[in-house]
Amino acid sequence: MKKEFLILLVIIAGLLAYLFLRDDDQTHFQLPEPAAMDSAMTDRIQVVQGSRTIELARKDDHWFIQPQDFPADGTRVKNMLNAAADLTITALVSQSANYERYDLGEDKKITVKLFARNDLQREFAVGRAAPTYQHTFIRVGQDANIYHAKGSLQNTFDQDLENLRDKVVLTFETAAVTGIEVKKGDRRLVMARNQVPADQNPPAEEKAQSDSEQAPQTKAVWQRADGAEVDQAAVERLLNSFARLQCDGFADGKNKDDLAAPAWQLVFKTDQAEHTFAVH
Repeated sequence: MKKEFLILLVIIAGLLAYLFLRDDDQTHFQLPEPAAMDSAMTDRIQVVQGSRTIELARKDDHWFIQPQDFPADGTRVKNMLNAAADLTITALVSQSANYERYDLGEDKKITVKLFARNDLQREFAVGRAAPTYQHTFIRVGQDANIYHAKGSLQNTFDQDLENLRDKVVLTFETAAVTGIEVKKGDRRLVMARNQVPADQNPPAEEKAQSDSEQAPQTKAVWQRADGAEVDQAAVERLLNSFARLQCDGFADGKNKDDLAAPAWQLVFKTDQAEHTFAVH
């Protein structure tokens, strides 16, 4: 019995040692910390997927697509900066270098690099979303391991040139517009926002709204050049339609010199500038 008891103790001791060493190894494994970065200092972003490379550069607080110098969509770029700055690694997924399984192979991975004055701030590769869609498979820098990162990063960084271009082509403050000109062939309509005497005899219900408020002496009215009033609501609808005009896409390879004279055009005038919309 003593011999059997001794053998049993040896077996138990061996099992305990195995469990202790295994847990100790797991406990001391540390997830990598991405290099520190300050997104306010980031002035260049490079996104590479397969043979496609997109480079963005910051100039005077605005972002431009290089080398064409196209204005970039500020919201999409801001989302990229925030996602890169907040990159959080939550778990080790694989050390097997089986990258294709996680869309981290050479043809599908999205490699992101952020720079500040030519110094590399942060580099990581984005793969597919995890099954929970709350994490993304990534690699960090030159680390060969595959990790979980918090959030859905693929939607943020999987962009092409067309998606990243700023499609706002006309913008102005409607209240600042003082004149509108409509041209079509030889026909021309000119309208101005003028101050005219206000109605000194408003309806009784309007007069009763506030006894303490003094009625305005003038009001803004849209008029033609001959002084005739136009449909005020129609003019306001026109202004609102063009105040922030976005296009669906760009006709690359063409410029205004390639076009014939416009069939018609609208000119919105403010005290500082004129904004023209032409249809060819």
